[in-house]
Amino acid sequence: MAAFLVSGCSPEQSGSVVSYETKRPISNAKILHAGKIIRTDARGEFALGKFDKTQPVLIKAAGFRPKQCAVPEEKRPRLELEPLETRGLYLSYAALGQPETRSQALGLLDGERLNTLAIDIKDRQGRMTFYNGAPCAGQVGAFGAVKFDDIQAFLKEMHRKHIYVVGRIAVFKDPLLAKHNPEWAVRAGGRPNSFWLDPYRKEVWTYNLSVVKEAASMGFDEIELDCVWFPGEGELRDAKYSRHDSPGNRTGAIARFLSEASQTLAPYNVCLSLSPSMVPRWEGGRSGRGLGPLAQSTDYLGASMRNLGDLARVKIATAAEARQWRAYIECAANSPKEPFPTLDEIKAMVTACRAAGLGGWILSDARGQYNLTKEFIRDLTPDDR
Repeated sequence: MAAFLVSGCSPEQSGSVVSYETKRPISNAKILHAGKIIRTDARGEFALGKFDKTQPVLIKAAGFRPKQCAVPEEKRPRLELEPLETRGLYLSYAALGQPETRSQALGLLDGERLNTLAIDIKDRQGRMTFYNGAPCAGQVGAFGAVKFDDIQAFLKEMHRKHIYVVGRIAVFKDPLLAKHNPEWAVRAGGRPNSFWLDPYRKEVWTYNLSVVKEAASMGFDEIELDCVWFPGEGELRDAKYSRHDSPGNRTGAIARFLSEASQTLAPYNVCLSLSPSMVPRWEGGRSGRGLGPLAQSTDYLGASMRNLGDLARVKIATAAEARQWRAYIECAANSPKEPFPTLDEIKAMVTACRAAGLGGWILSDARGQYNLTKEFIRDLTPDDR
């Protein structure tokens, strides 16, 4: 399914996508209908050709809730999307396994002031948080200690509370898969390494895309991909791959994988995003291609924030609209040597993100504790949100 930008729409074929609140046009919104994906132009307009009334119209755009609707009766339909500023918490695989931590974090989510939960689906050790049909996942031990016996019931409960749920999947860093399928691993020092998969291997793509697809079918609102990059020298020396390796081949492989992930999610109208670790490691940034390929295939780009200076370094105009960026705000130190952010500093970062028009922000505690009070959350998200 190819996506393309349209302009100069004829009255018989065109429509528009606008914000429900402001009625302003939404550019670059994605519309899926009858197997075709198109995007709105700068005026929020689109041309879809003939409608198939037996199939729904799926619409999504960064900064808005995805929507499914029946084929409009009018000739120039105006489709409205509800704005969505994602405000939430991230829970890692380890944090999900700690009952007190999990309960504390979930207790802060009310669907209004905090409306988003990001959780691991597959972490950087290859461990899954729920059972799924990934090929051979059971044999490699990926389900050793799942965190959700009934993920669909959990997601339904979150949606009942109006919580937007993001599932993170670590793609090419997977020690379990590398150990049991050494032919899929990057070779280093003449033999397969024990943790990094070869991003050129289609078998690796198939394994991860099957997890993407099943998570979407289960009810996740968004899939966030992590570790979608080639290992650097500091991570793996003298790496050898299954095909000729070059900066161009690397950027091409990653761009194609993201395109396939986007197409996999399209029928479910589930958003696709990249973890905050992705952008600094993107090979295209060093080869001059910029972040365009990342922004084209995904709905959100993650940006890590430890202080206000990090926001200033986000080059929004060069890669995507402001609403396509989501900040992951570090609300605890990653090590004893790092300064611990104060509550006032966290609030200042949230205020700066909102002033910049970002698509949202998520608090990330490296310790997985979130010793935050509901009073602080109320102060963090005032009524003018």
